[in-house]
Amino acid sequence: MHFSGTRVFPLMFSPLTYWWQETLIRRTASSDDLGDASAMLIQAHGRPILRAILWGFAGVAPRSATQNLIELLSIVASKFPAETRTWMNEILFADDFVQSKATPEAKRAFVKAIIGSRSPKKTREAAQQFTLVARGLEGTSFGYASVNV
Repeated sequence: MHFSGTRVFPLMFSPLTYWWQETLIRRTASSDDLGDASAMLIQAHGRPILRAILWGFAGVAPRSATQNLIELLSIVASKFPAETRTWMNEILFADDFVQSKATPEAKRAFVKAIIGSRSPKKTREAAQQFTLVARGLEGTSFGYASVNV
């Protein structure tokens, strides 16, 4: 798959890849022994991971991958809130962001909801809503059914 000159690999959306990324981020961020290595890891790979997550919500990933993407977003946002805010704004408002039905207002509301979220449930709700909006499914029975499956 190609999007805006960037190659998106199907492996990026496999369950094994989610598990590996989730485990790596969670354990690295929570280990005091790793110190600078944790900061180096997120600085080197955090933005590309977040970009894949946001592009996935906007339609690059199959809808079946949404729950895995939400889990990754929740971990990144809770462990690295300042970086998440910066990266989300940079990615969502970049000229090369995936074409979607999400308006600038919807994107701002999504960033605000994720950064203001204090629970995985609120993160999940905000991400599901953004996914519906970005894919043009908001207000449709198809979109409602896909969120509640």
